[in-house]
Amino acid sequence: MKRQHIVSLILILLFITGCKGDASPPAVISPSPTEGIVFEKKTIKIRDKTLMVEIADTPEKRQIGLMYRKNLGENEGMLFIFFEEDFHSFWMKNTLIPLSIAFIKEDGTIVQIEDMEPETETTHPSKFPAKYALEVNKGWFKENNITAGDKILLTAN
Repeated sequence: MKRQHIVSLILILLFITGCKGDASPPAVISPSPTEGIVFEKKTIKIRDKTLMVEIADTPEKRQIGLMYRKNLGENEGMLFIFFEEDFHSFWMKNTLIPLSIAFIKEDGTIVQIEDMEPETETTHPSKFPAKYALEVNKGWFKENNITAGDKILLTAN
């Protein structure tokens, strides 16, 4: 007799739950990791080349960088600005486009340029202390004959 009561109780609970409609919670769509992050844009010059760069000057902006982007304009990039000149390291986790990176001293002198492959966790450390790092499309520095020793100039805009 007890078994019949338990079965009846389960059936009643199933019926009540079924009458409420969909008892599952609504799907929660998590926001994009970049949602709400706004990068200021500035123009920089390297020799006779002009780049429009987004400025990554906070820990949150530097952490996201160019992750999740599907493309980057021909003369666009991201300029990472650190609190002080130091050794810094980058990787390409969640970065979908191939990039080149230049590590730059506080006085604007490029001290190192490296190419980086998308969606890898290979680290690319600076070999010298740097205050800035500039990411652009892979090969941009080579195509524009920009090498270590060249200087960047942030222009007012």
